[in-house]
Amino acid sequence: MKWLITAALGLMVGAALCLAMFQDHATTTAAAADVVAADSSAKPRDAGSGRPLDDSTYRNPRSLAISIDRKSALVANTGGSIALVDLETSAKRDELSLPHVPWDLQWVGDNQAVATLRGSGEVVELLVKDGKLSAGRRLSVGLEPCAIAVDSSVNPPRAYVAVSGDDQLAVIDLQTFGLIRKVKVPGIPQQVLLSPDHKWLAVASQVPGKVTVFETNTLEVAGEHKVYTDGFNLGPMAFEPGTGSLLVSCAVNRGFPVSFSNIERGWVIDNRLLRMPIPKGELGEQEQLGLDEFQKGVGDAYATRVSPDGRWIVITASGSHELIMVKRDELPWMPGDPGDFVRPELIGNKSRYRRVPLAGRPLDFEFIDDRRIAVANGLTERIEIVDLDSGAITSSILVGIDPTDKPLSRRGEETFYDARHSLHQWFSCHSCHPDGHTAGQLFDTQNDRNYGAAKLTPSLFHVAQTGPWTWHGWQRDLGNAMKRSIEETMQSDKRSTAEQQAGLVAYLETLRPASWVGPVSARSTPPDDPAWHAGRALFFGKGACDNCHQGDLMVHDDSFEIGLKSRNDDDYKFNPPTLLGVNLRRRFLHDGRSRSLRDALEKYHAPEKVAGEKLTPEELEQLLHYLNSL
Repeated sequence: MKWLITAALGLMVGAALCLAMFQDHATTTAAAADVVAADSSAKPRDAGSGRPLDDSTYRNPRSLAISIDRKSALVANTGGSIALVDLETSAKRDELSLPHVPWDLQWVGDNQAVATLRGSGEVVELLVKDGKLSAGRRLSVGLEPCAIAVDSSVNPPRAYVAVSGDDQLAVIDLQTFGLIRKVKVPGIPQQVLLSPDHKWLAVASQVPGKVTVFETNTLEVAGEHKVYTDGFNLGPMAFEPGTGSLLVSCAVNRGFPVSFSNIERGWVIDNRLLRMPIPKGELGEQEQLGLDEFQKGVGDAYATRVSPDGRWIVITASGSHELIMVKRDELPWMPGDPGDFVRPELIGNKSRYRRVPLAGRPLDFEFIDDRRIAVANGLTERIEIVDLDSGAITSSILVGIDPTDKPLSRRGEETFYDARHSLHQWFSCHSCHPDGHTAGQLFDTQNDRNYGAAKLTPSLFHVAQTGPWTWHGWQRDLGNAMKRSIEETMQSDKRSTAEQQAGLVAYLETLRPASWVGPVSARSTPPDDPAWHAGRALFFGKGACDNCHQGDLMVHDDSFEIGLKSRNDDDYKFNPPTLLGVNLRRRFLHDGRSRSLRDALEKYHAPEKVAGEKLTPEELEQLLHYLNSL
């Protein structure tokens, strides 16, 4: 069982040039005539089981939803709260502390909304009255729910939730706040979107990159769209007016070695906008638009929206800190591969294509009207109102904290999500390790000291405690690994500093799955679960998995030959990766050859091929049950 999963640290990928798009971010922000830094007196209140929030707790705004009257917005802060902001006065009105990573939210009516709590596996009802927030009913929906979509046109209204950890779509009756049913959606579903006519529901999965379209009346699958050319990190989607096509941004793995020349040519990771026919469509009908310019990449394209008047498609680029604006009716869509860069006829023509710089990490956004958008900026702790005609930030609403001295881990977090720390800002650490996890992609770095044997990108959850690092276990110094990541994998045009390296290590020390609570040693044993206890006994007995996956962290200090050498791989030995959080991964072994944990245990990494004995089908089920609880 030694190598069951994605392993130790493979050097993180990042991206960036130290230029901002039209001008320096700080200059742009300072030039906005009426920027409002609204330090509200609203203090967070605990809605039950929430984490304490104070002036030292970063909020990290991720998602927002604007009210029906367009006067206020709710903000999901992954630091542990929901904020209510007034868009007219640019002030935070109220804040509610909620448990374990709020992730997404949507309004149901004038005074009611719903939000996903990724850490606690719940959907929570939010009530708004007289400028105050309160939490209503809660419903457990599964492991790590992400995006949520609401259909208020039906009676009773419904919510659709992407439950990423369980590979499911949960459908909720919002009148009774009860579960209607769950539908299987493989591949870590994270995004959901209801079509304007309410006929179709699009669900985007991450590993592999794929969009599944459901017919809302029956919840039957009406179409499936695999992203052409290995797309990954699919962001929040939009439906295109007129055509009814689905728009979604993503990164594309070009499959070439991660070298200076390949990064410069756009041959490692591209950022693209996709257009798919809905509900059905052949792969050849999928159209793409390259977003990157030569030597000026679009790091981490994320949310896509269409302006209410239908003129502009706007995309946040969270790694290169900008908004990408493209004129919808004049886009040179390309079937299949669009090439390495944005079409040359768009560059320099601001009436068709613009890049608006923003500081921080712009993520989700919504249009207030045809001209203005509200952006959740994850690292500035603000909701920023941007005028798209001028590109200026007209107001900035502080929803979190704004300290003068940032802790080392926060500075490391900023480095992790910043695409300007590698060559021409094509990608960031987050690109290959989204939110500290894994994009499930293979990249050919020099993590094995050579090119030619691409390796699966490992999850970084618990990574600071689970050395040695790299698939072959030769890296014993995490700080040195960060140095090599920036200078050799990211090909930064500047040498990394000791402070950057220490900051990244400090941030990595904080990375856990959203659903993880408490230290490893405090993990509870299910008292009344015979299958779990039987699986654990097999792990430490007949399966002999603990020969290599040892201790609370389930790792080993040595590397072993287990017969899984890849072509062009000079090293026959592999270091046992941790099994903690294995249930959140969808590709396994160093070259990703197994697409499920079951496949790994039945074929390439069966216990009898390593150190244990052959398991019966019933025993295999018990062992899987145990492993999926880790």
